Amino acid sequence: MNAFRTVLICGLLIGSHAVAGAMEPVEPLDFDCPLNVLPSQRAVGRVLGLDNFWQTYRMRVRLMERVRAACAQGAVAVRVLPDDRAPSRPPPLVVALR
Repeated sequence: MNAFRTVLICGLLIGSHAVAGAMEPVEPLDFDCPLNVLPSQRAVGRVLGLDNFWQTYRMRVRLMERVRAACAQGAVAVRVLPDDRAPSRPPPLVVALR
């Protein structure tokens, strides 16, 4: 019975540590127009909250389309932030700086 309690307590501690790690603030992605360099997939995955390689790849393509569109409309720089207003993986918030 003591071994069961020990395993249960360890599981709870590990789970609470994982939740605490998930709440860390995310650094935004900043781009200067004209665009010269793609962001790494790791950086895009961090901002969007994605772990899957292919999902991150596809979302990076879509994200860069939105960033290029903002640059084409006359923005000097673009900042991409995670949008935490919706509960389930919302699209990122793209802010154009003029």
